Amino acid sequence: IISESTRDKGRVQSVMEKERRKSQRISTDIELQLIYRERSFFFIAGDISSEGINIKSKSLTIPPGNLVDLILPVGEHEWQISGLVIHGSKGNTGIQFRMSQPELEAILTSRGTTLTAAPSITQERSDTPSMNR
Repeated sequence: IISESTRDKGRVQSVMEKERRKSQRISTDIELQLIYRERSFFFIAGDISSEGINIKSKSLTIPPGNLVDLILPVGEHEWQISGLVIHGSKGNTGIQFRMSQPELEAILTSRGTTLTAAPSITQERSDTPSMNR
């Protein structure tokens, strides 16, 4: 049986975990390129902040602790960003940027949440196998 105080501690811990983020997430549907183990994959970003990104994927599983490179076409630029996989499961991969990206966050905030990919990213797609090896 879980006591009331134990339940309250769980809620406090949950709230504290949410507060660790330094910046607000921006919902988006930007198409991006992810490079992992010298292989390139294309995905849709679910949300993004200056500190990291959440990638929607039904088939990608990269274990936490792995470094990846991202290419995000936003506006007239392609942002090349390195990041560390923080959590990964089928359907959702969280990546923390190695360096904060406040300029990217500012551009996304000013443009709203509907962004389109640059033509170079919308080319050939690969079927993405699980990368959990």
